[in-house]
Amino acid sequence: MHHTRHDDLHIGQAVHVNARSAWLPATIVSIAHGRVGVAYHTDLPLPLARSVAPWVIRPAAGTRLQPVDRLRHGDEVDGFDGANHGRHRLAGP
Repeated sequence: MHHTRHDDLHIGQAVHVNARSAWLPATIVSIAHGRVGVAYHTDLPLPLARSVAPWVIRPAAGTRLQPVDRLRHGDEVDGFDGANHGRHRLAGP
């Protein structure tokens, strides 16, 4: 399984956070020993932030989160199953 290390992260970095089995877009706001502060990107009028373990974070690296039912033919998909991840182009119907 891939684990994100502290030295792979920096303040202001766009990331995806696994929050109870749902990946959410966020930005790193602080880094401490064993915990990383993130601000989630939400439609709420108030900012939502919390401290999480570094192993639930993946750098966004230009990747955008999108619901599966909104994917279309030709979209590129980054997969992550804990043991194998890579980039795949969706095939046609």
